[in-house]
Amino acid sequence: MEKTKINRFVSDIFDVGSTVDIFVTESMSVAELAVEWKMIRDDIALTYQRSLTDDFERWNFYLFYVIEDIESLPRNLKFKIEHNTLSSRKIIISVKEIEGKDIPKYLIHKYLCYTIETENAVDGKPFIKNDKVVKLIERNNYED
Repeated sequence: MEKTKINRFVSDIFDVGSTVDIFVTESMSVAELAVEWKMIRDDIALTYQRSLTDDFERWNFYLFYVIEDIESLPRNLKFKIEHNTLSSRKIIISVKEIEGKDIPKYLIHKYLCYTIETENAVDGKPFIKNDKVVKLIERNNYED
């Protein structure tokens, strides 16, 4: 199995005088992820994170695993990887999610700065309250 290629992006995204490291793997299968995720994590930690002396930079270190067939990713593997506390914060994303996008900009806004695009959040539909739900809530509030 070939070694997975990893792209590195470094930027002072919070404008605080310290950089944030973002690593993004090339697209891989679930089988490759299952075998390689620890090796990738360890290689990045030893090569880049280990030498950092700034606490902000050491704690703002992100690794995005890009998966081709994310629909077949077992939940227990996703949980195991994303909740692993060694080294970086690990996030698994679909290759389809980043196709045609400015990858570092997209990942920074969606996963680090949590920018919400309002047109995507509400799908252009106005909010309409449901009178039945309002009555149910009011009734439950009085029973407390």
